[in-house]
Amino acid sequence: MLLAGRVGSITPDQKECLEVVLRSANQLVDLGTTVAEAAEVLPRLNVESLDLRSLWSLACKAIQPKVLAGGCMIKEHIPPDPVPVNGDRSALTALLEEALAFAIDGVESGSEVRADLSGSVGTDASLTIGLPRSVHPKEEVSQNASFLKLRNELFLHGGTLTLGNKGEQAVFTITLPGCLA
Repeated sequence: MLLAGRVGSITPDQKECLEVVLRSANQLVDLGTTVAEAAEVLPRLNVESLDLRSLWSLACKAIQPKVLAGGCMIKEHIPPDPVPVNGDRSALTALLEEALAFAIDGVESGSEVRADLSGSVGTDASLTIGLPRSVHPKEEVSQNASFLKLRNELFLHGGTLTLGNKGEQAVFTITLPGCLA
């Protein structure tokens, strides 16, 4: 109510402080939602040692019709050696599929999407999806409900989902804890 000016005017400094308080409160609500979702989902996960390369392959096959319909091209860099992670096979495959679908949504026909997998035994595994920067303004994506849902679901696997820029590309990065298998 203070921020909206319902009880009188506030100074620019007061407005800035109230915006920080509001952002922090929203982050706490998001964290509470994530914890509640974790309590519900974690007992159903079947965690096993997996190769991120095969999960990515399954996700790409599932999303191929959307990729072809959108007219974009995916240029992949897949390491020859396994990229081991621990997780639930079906849940992680679905998350990779959702991440790719989210990333390519709005990509112009003929655009190149880059997918780079990296990681090795004992190191964190990562998938970086790069696409033309103009497709997803960072400010809009970081508040998008689908992006937040993906980020929270990856969190349940000990992973992260971030968005950044690299040169002329918007970059989605999924990082998962590596394993020794």
